[in-house]
Formats: sequence, C-alpha cells, structure tokens
Amino acid sequence: MQIRAQLTALDPNAVLERGYAIVSDERAVALSGLSGISAGDRVRIRMRDGTADAAIEQVSLMKRD
Repeated sequence: MQIRAQLTALDPNAVLERGYAIVSDERAVALSGLSGISAGDRVRIRMRDGTADAAIEQVSLMKRD
C-alpha cells in the first residue's frame, strides 16, 4: 500500500492540487528551468483548474551562494 501512496503523491494532478503549476513551451515540453527561455517567448501554464497562455516579459536568474 505504501507504493500506491507514493505513486499517488507523484501524480502530476496531485501536484497541481497542492498549488503547483506546470509551465510548458510552445512545443508542449514541460520546463524545469529558465534554460532556453527568452523575453517574448510564449508559454502555457497548467494549474489544477485549467490552463493560461502567457508571454515572457523578462527572464531573471536567481543568484546562488
């Protein structure tokens, strides 16, 4: 039963229900970082209750210590 609970927790829909979003590029490839994203690019944001299309206005990398 523990494996089922782990798989359920990793289900993309369960992740969306927890308040996260999945951002994908114009080719419907999920993005995990800013690599390859530029101002003017179009993305689709998937949330628990639907999707929104957006345009990137600015890209800012976070400084890491």
